[in-house]
Amino acid sequence: MTLSPGSSPDTTTTSTPSFGPVFEYLRRPPVPPPTGRGGRPRVRQNHLTYDGLMSLTAAVVGVILNLALWFALHALFTQSSAASVPGTNLHLPELSSINVPLAALTVLSMLLTFVARWSTGRTLLVMALAGIFVNFLLGHQP
Repeated sequence: MTLSPGSSPDTTTTSTPSFGPVFEYLRRPPVPPPTGRGGRPRVRQNHLTYDGLMSLTAAVVGVILNLALWFALHALFTQSSAASVPGTNLHLPELSSINVPLAALTVLSMLLTFVARWSTGRTLLVMALAGIFVNFLLGHQP
């Protein structure tokens, strides 16, 4: 990886704001949410605020899902073709260009997470070691 004089300030200014909620959470003690009548949180009683937050949540989930699919497509398959659909372009993978070791690691991580119910940290550690082992076994250079 090449470092340039502008990389450090650029990295700092783009990644530090994403840690803002973490810093905010760490500097104050946890406080239970205020409740209204019936023990329901006040946000749910204000339908305009609740609906706005739900639509914002749906937009964020949509962006995360879109990025996950894009990264999966470009990591698992070395070649894809573009199909033009009115209003958008679809990237369809060439099934013959699948990265078999990465697909096997992906299936293993899904099994560990959803079937064996392992924690995220444990799964991440095992998958990192498995990825290093597979790269060593296949002779890939980092």
